[in-house]
Amino acid sequence: MWLVDPDTGRIVDANSAACDFYGWGREELLRMKVTDINTLPPDQTQAQMEKAHSSPSHVRFHFKHRLANGETRDVEVRSGPVRIGEKRLLFSIIFDISEHKKTQEALRRQESSLRESEAQLRETADHLRIAIQAVSLGIWAVDLEGEVFVADEATKQMHGFAPDAEVHGWSAASRHIHPDDQDLVVAAFLKARETGVLNMEYRVLLPSELGGGARWVYSFGGLDADREHIHGVVMDVTEQRQIEARHREYTTKMEVQGRLLEQREMERKQIARILHDGPLQGLIGLMYAMQFTQDSVKDSELSQKLDQLGEDAKQLVGELRNLCYELQPPAVARFGIKKSIESYLTDFQQVYSLKIHAELPDSDCDLPENISLTLYRIFQEGLRNILLHANADTVHVRLYYEGDFLALSIEDNGAGFTVPENWVEFARQGRFGFVGMNERVEAIGGALAVASQPGQGTTVQVKVPYGE
Repeated sequence: MWLVDPDTGRIVDANSAACDFYGWGREELLRMKVTDINTLPPDQTQAQMEKAHSSPSHVRFHFKHRLANGETRDVEVRSGPVRIGEKRLLFSIIFDISEHKKTQEALRRQESSLRESEAQLRETADHLRIAIQAVSLGIWAVDLEGEVFVADEATKQMHGFAPDAEVHGWSAASRHIHPDDQDLVVAAFLKARETGVLNMEYRVLLPSELGGGARWVYSFGGLDADREHIHGVVMDVTEQRQIEARHREYTTKMEVQGRLLEQREMERKQIARILHDGPLQGLIGLMYAMQFTQDSVKDSELSQKLDQLGEDAKQLVGELRNLCYELQPPAVARFGIKKSIESYLTDFQQVYSLKIHAELPDSDCDLPENISLTLYRIFQEGLRNILLHANADTVHVRLYYEGDFLALSIEDNGAGFTVPENWVEFARQGRFGFVGMNERVEAIGGALAVASQPGQGTTVQVKVPYGE
C-alpha cells in the first residue's frame, strides 16, 4: 500500500510490501510519482486520482504498473481519500492479479469433455472474476494499549462477529483468530508500534452461527500521525488461497502424469530393444538354419515342411519387427507429426486392408516433442482400436487447426458402441485404450472426446493448445 498526494501525484509513503513488489527502495519510491509507475498517459492517471479523491469511499481500478526491473504487472488498486493531519491524501492498496490470470488459464485446461469445455471455461472465468470482485474491505482502528477497538461491519464479520456486535478491545476482537496464528498477529502489532507499518495474514475460525470453517484474512495499515492508534484495512482472501491451492494441485497432477508417460515411453523402448536383440535375432538365426538344412535334405516331403516352417518363421519375424516399430518412440521431434503420420499410414496400409483417408495440413506443425508424441500415440491407439473392435472398412483421419488449438480426429464406419458417462465407466467396461488416451491428453493440457452410437461408427477427437 502507499499514500499519494492527489494534487501532485507524488508518493508520500509506502509500506515494505510495496517496496518489495515494485523493487525500489523506500527512499527511491518516495521520490517518484504515480505517473512513473502507471502505464497510462499522465493525464489519464491524474483523472483517475481525481476520481478516487472525490469519492466518499474506496474506488477500484485495474492498471498495468511498471516494476524496477522493467517488468509490467497487472494490478488491482483500491484507492480512497484519507485525512492525515491537515492534509487530505489518497490511501491506495495495490493487489498483484497477474497470477490470478495465470491460474484462470491453468484451470481452463482441466476440462476433460470437449463438448462442455467452452461453457466450462466461461464459467471458470466468471467464477474467478466474481471471486476477485467479491473481496470486500473492512476498516478498523485500535489504540496502542489494545483497549479501544473500533471496526466497521465488514471487519466484524470477517473476524467471526455479528455486524451489530459490541467488541471491546483487541483481546475480544482477536478471540476467533486461529490459535496457531495468535503469536504471528501479536508479533505483527509489536513490530507496527516500532516501524509504523502493519502487514499480516492469518486465519479466523468462524463460529457455527456464521457458517463455521476457517477463513484467510489479510490485514494491513500503520500508525496514525499522532502515533497513538494503529489504523488498518482488512480483506477476506480465502477465495484467492483456494484458487492457488487448486492451481498447485493441478500443476502437481500434470507433472506426475507427465513423468509417468515419460517412464512408459522408456519402458516401451526397453521392451522393443529386448525383443529386437533376443527373440527377433533368434528367429532370424533359426530361419537361416532351416534354410541350410533344407538345402541338404533330399526328401521332397520333408523339404516342403521345412519350407513351410521357414515361411512361418519369416512371418513371425515380420510381426516382431512391426511390434518393435510400434513400441519404439517415433522420431516425431525430428520429422514432425504430419510426416510421422504419413509414414505410419504408408506402412499400415501395406499390411491391413482398411481404406484410410487422411486430411493433413500443407506444412508440418511446430510442436513441442511431448505434444507431438502424444498425438502420435493417440493416432496409433485409435487405429489399433479400430482393427481390434470396430469391424470397420473405412477410416477418416484429420489433423487441423481450430482457433488456438490443434485437433486430431479419427472417424470410422464400424460397429460403434454406447459411450459411457465418464472415464471411470470406460475403465469398468474394459475400454482401457480410451482411458490411456485421455490420460495422455490431460497431461499436456488438452481435451479428448469420444462420440459413438451402436451401428453408426465412432469418432475420437483430440484438441491440444497450439502456439502457447
